[in-house]
Amino acid sequence: MPDNILQIDLHHYAHGIGLPPVLKGVKLSLEGGRPYLVLGRSGAGKSTLLSALLPDVPGVMSGEILYRSDLRELSAREACERGWVGWMSQSPALLPWRSIRCNLRLPSQLNPNLSNPNESELLEMMDAVALPREVLGLYPHQLSFGMKQRISFARAVIYKPRFLMLDEVYTGLDVATVNVVEKYLAEYTRSTAAVALVVTHNIEVAQRSAHGLLFVDSGGGVDVLPSSMSHPEVVARFDAELKKF
Repeated sequence: MPDNILQIDLHHYAHGIGLPPVLKGVKLSLEGGRPYLVLGRSGAGKSTLLSALLPDVPGVMSGEILYRSDLRELSAREACERGWVGWMSQSPALLPWRSIRCNLRLPSQLNPNLSNPNESELLEMMDAVALPREVLGLYPHQLSFGMKQRISFARAVIYKPRFLMLDEVYTGLDVATVNVVEKYLAEYTRSTAAVALVVTHNIEVAQRSAHGLLFVDSGGGVDVLPSSMSHPEVVARFDAELKKF
């Protein structure tokens, strides 16, 4: 099993030249095996943190992001080209003119380093995210938002990435479905030693399943909080951030 580590040394990130930094002084070394849940108030920079870990970020950044696996150390661009990184954005980002089956196979058509998932793998993935197998033949407009979220999640993990960036994976899901996705993600990261960063507003899930809690504060920093923190302690951290404004 590969020893996967995401090394983040982010000195400064801003959305444009002359604009104030959204993130600064972020220095983290994240090991695989369980998810890291990214918390923070709305607008603090949680999604920006995930974007800054990918190539071609739409902003001004200084620092270094390194993906380490199998005794190799790659830049964000190299890691993505090799198929090491799975990504899920806040919106499902499904092509409306393509069936769900074709949407799931799209990454392998864009990246020759990814193997095209066969029909059996697609069916197993539908079972894993608690969707009827018939969904593969449907189109995005025929699905609810929560179903499209699960398809987006499935597309991120079906290629067996070593690093996962998941933005609001639990949004739009009922309690039972949250549990399904949470358990699958926990088992996936455990069995593959993958590094997973998961942006969420669901504090209970964060405390229940996280290897660590990454709290993005209003100053652009990222603090590592112990996953053993109680619910009132995490809420108090949010309240302290709000009082700064």
